[in-house]
Amino acid sequence: MDPNPTAYSAAPEAVARMERLQELTRRYSRFQRNEAGLGHVAGGLLCLGSYFGGALLPWGLPLRLALAATPFLWLAVRGVLRARLYQGLGRVVEPLSAREASWHRLITGLLATGSVAVLVLLLWKLSARPQGAGLAVLPLAGYLGFVLAIPLVVWFWLWTVGEILVGVFLMCQAAVALVGLHYPLGSQLQAPLAAGIMVVAGAMQHARFRALKRELRAFSGGA
Repeated sequence: MDPNPTAYSAAPEAVARMERLQELTRRYSRFQRNEAGLGHVAGGLLCLGSYFGGALLPWGLPLRLALAATPFLWLAVRGVLRARLYQGLGRVVEPLSAREASWHRLITGLLATGSVAVLVLLLWKLSARPQGAGLAVLPLAGYLGFVLAIPLVVWFWLWTVGEILVGVFLMCQAAVALVGLHYPLGSQLQAPLAAGIMVVAGAMQHARFRALKRELRAFSGGA
């Protein structure tokens, strides 16, 4: 006769509880990289503000500086929200699949190639300009800094298609703003489209996180 008949009856319950914990942890870990909830909402709204503000608001130094600061503002807000809200129960790293890693390397490589091409083209144009022609060194240096920083920003902080589309636009808008230019209304339409989708997706992600948080509390209460 089995000396411990409850061991077999308790085992299925323990296995089910472990599988439930794994499923909750997997959903929670998505907010470490691919999902940002209100961070995506903020990015979409800032992108829309940059797009329409740059095209419609009175042009001047305050607007140029605001456009230049927008990508950093978004990354900072998203980072704080992720650390304090979406990973507030502890940081859980989302596994990166081989396919995701390859795709991310490809996109970053293409953007790096584009940044270097812009640098080479600009240096060639500067070498061909007439001697004695005026040159605004600081705005030009800022422009190049933003252009060359694009692949680095994507590599370290942007992972989804929406994030990359919005982030690259914000960096490009910041770069051209520093040299006194902006994208006219009707151009770069991928930016407002991606921004609108990101706002909706971010709101849905936040709703999913709130539901997940309730499930985690219920799970802990049943421990």
